[in-house]
Amino acid sequence: MNKFKILLKKDWIINKKSLLIPFWVTAGFYLLMLISLAIAYFHKDATISGFSEFPPFPSGVINYIGNMGIVALPGVISLLITILIMQSALNEDMRKNYELFHRSQPVSLWARVGSKFMMGTAANWAVLFIISIFNFIVLNSVLIYHKQFVFGAAFTGMLQPLVVIMKTGLVLGSMTFFASAIFKDKAFFKGTVVLVSLQFMFLILNAIFNWHIPTPLGLLTNLMETKNLAISGSEISEIDLNYLLKDRWNEILFNMKTVYQILLSAVFFVAATFIYDNREVKID
Repeated sequence: MNKFKILLKKDWIINKKSLLIPFWVTAGFYLLMLISLAIAYFHKDATISGFSEFPPFPSGVINYIGNMGIVALPGVISLLITILIMQSALNEDMRKNYELFHRSQPVSLWARVGSKFMMGTAANWAVLFIISIFNFIVLNSVLIYHKQFVFGAAFTGMLQPLVVIMKTGLVLGSMTFFASAIFKDKAFFKGTVVLVSLQFMFLILNAIFNWHIPTPLGLLTNLMETKNLAISGSEISEIDLNYLLKDRWNEILFNMKTVYQILLSAVFFVAATFIYDNREVKID
């Protein structure tokens, strides 16, 4: 069997409980919805609203906005799981006294580190995509029933925020991964403290010397910001659906900011690997 597949299987076993959390949260959400619907059905004084009438907006826009919403909750959970996995990625084997054993195996360091990185990114994205597809089927079954379904608008509405969350998770995950190579516990918290400390230091220097040094948090916010992603209710009737389905991809994905995000993540990954490789292994 391919050695990298074995590594992926090992890291999946280690992180399985964390990766499955979004599934359990989603299952709990639907269970709560079913209980609420049952209560509304058996109590005649309760009414079920929300799907009886649709607002007087174009069906395509309704599909787009509605399917953006189904990614929100699992997307936030996905980012939290990325941080949870990445902050201990390079310390879990050491904590369990497996580090020396794994280092002595005839497996490439880059393969071992890459497998850990993929658990916090690609595996987590796969979980998020599965949940989003399930939510997509549920929501759009209702839209089909009401003859309001527009596939292109619905699928794009789900896919665009999904891509934004994946890109955000890549940057946050790689930064946390780098922190896990430096700090042996509470890597995300300690990395955040360092980042905030640098932020205040640069702000003080800029204020005292009238400099204009870019601050770390300012650069990070600008790098991960996606303009015009949120749409207010007052704007819905004025939205151009063609813009949402086509031109908005340039703001979300097809731009230099995406290239910078990938390059920065690659730098953090390579730096974390080198630090991890030269870190002393202690036997307790």
